[in-house]
Amino acid sequence: MITLQARETLADCAVAIEDFETSAATKYWRTRWVAVVTLLRSVGYVLEKVDAPSDPTVGAAISAEFQDLKRSKPEPHIYWEFIDKERHSVVKEMEFGAHLNITVRPGTAWWNPKTGETGGLPSGETTYDHFMVGSVFEGRDPRELCHQAMAFWNNHLKQVERRIAEALAPAAV
Repeated sequence: MITLQARETLADCAVAIEDFETSAATKYWRTRWVAVVTLLRSVGYVLEKVDAPSDPTVGAAISAEFQDLKRSKPEPHIYWEFIDKERHSVVKEMEFGAHLNITVRPGTAWWNPKTGETGGLPSGETTYDHFMVGSVFEGRDPRELCHQAMAFWNNHLKQVERRIAEALAPAAV
């Protein structure tokens, strides 16, 4: 059985997504986002540039599956509007579809100058809201979309592997 190098790239995507989720409420979220969207798109590039030339049967299976994907455009949106478009926007223009709002709820303090009495209320919880803008995924959580993209690639690779297995199977007599 042939092992696709794109599978290793997909595994790297899982690590990058975990890293992004861990750092999503920090100043590092933007650089982690660049890594995630670049790796997600790299799965397809590795299929095309590394796996396809490795064997004619593999190349034919990859090409056929990609032709099916191109014919289905604009579906699936997770590929065309997220994996492909977001990588293009981030890498070529440094424009992010993913955004982060941080809401800080400071406490209050008071002082009564007549009595010298002081008091206050504690700070509220700081919240971090992740959302997409400027696409069919407007308002969606980018972390959720990353997991959908992983599922897309996993299914795409299974289809390629199925085509390879069928091509390599002995002909039925």
